[in-house]
Amino acid sequence: MALVGKTLKFDWSSISYEEMTMTLMSKIAKRQKNPEMKGNISELVTEDGCKVYLVGTTHFSKQSIKDVQQIIQEVQPDAVVLEVCKYREQLLTLDEQSLLNGSKMFDTCTMLQSMKQVLLYFSKMIMKKLKQKDRLEEEIQITMKEVPGLYRVLVTERDAYLTQSLKQAAKPIVLPKILRSDAQKVIPSVVVGVVGIGHVAGIKKNWNKQFNTQELLR
Repeated sequence: MALVGKTLKFDWSSISYEEMTMTLMSKIAKRQKNPEMKGNISELVTEDGCKVYLVGTTHFSKQSIKDVQQIIQEVQPDAVVLEVCKYREQLLTLDEQSLLNGSKMFDTCTMLQSMKQVLLYFSKMIMKKLKQKDRLEEEIQITMKEVPGLYRVLVTERDAYLTQSLKQAAKPIVLPKILRSDAQKVIPSVVVGVVGIGHVAGIKKNWNKQFNTQELLR
């Protein structure tokens, strides 16, 4: 499955100065100064002062869903970056009418997804066992030694791609000028990143590095 760093981002360029100001003031007023930082949530900061709240999730976990909902409510992000495969990206972009009509794309994706159910079942069983951080790191070390090529593609390169996707989303927000003579003002943005828990350590390790996403895609 091809990895996609899907960014759900507010389009600040489409609104007026007054609307932008009101929206930002509302967001800032709702943002909690000290959000609840559970063990699977990390705070990363860019060179521009933008914040990324990284949430490590497990497949089929109701607690992961609650954690994502909670951190989004608490920090009121300007963008949300999701680690998704092509299949899930297509589901995110389908509208209600497409679902009702049963588009060919949806039918194809549904068929492919059905073929993956067995793998997903085993994934569910494995993620339950890997909820503890120490156990997860132990399994990762074993995988690195036994199948280094698979580890590079599924973990190392994905870590790098996700890191770069998060940093690209976490850019300062440029405020529009009222007058041309006004100084250009920017404010740091807030981003929530939702990734598989196995990628958290790699993203944190790579945070101060730069990667060529096109090369990673190749």
